[in-house]
Amino acid sequence: MSMIPLSFMSGQVVPVGSPATPTVPVTVCYELTDLGVSLYEMVRSLKAWAETHMDDVLAHRAAYDARTP
Repeated sequence: MSMIPLSFMSGQVVPVGSPATPTVPVTVCYELTDLGVSLYEMVRSLKAWAETHMDDVLAHRAAYDARTP
């Protein structure tokens, strides 16, 4: 199984592999590499933090907007 890294326009490699299955048309299943899994775990934690603190974030944003012309 070959892992082909995807790239953004900036040329940075994304931690996703895409093993191809020899069918007609070709079937490609995308899966995270070990590096991608470690990034996913960090992003999932950040999402949980944001959900927990959303009311505080919105309150601070409103307070800032109220004092900014």
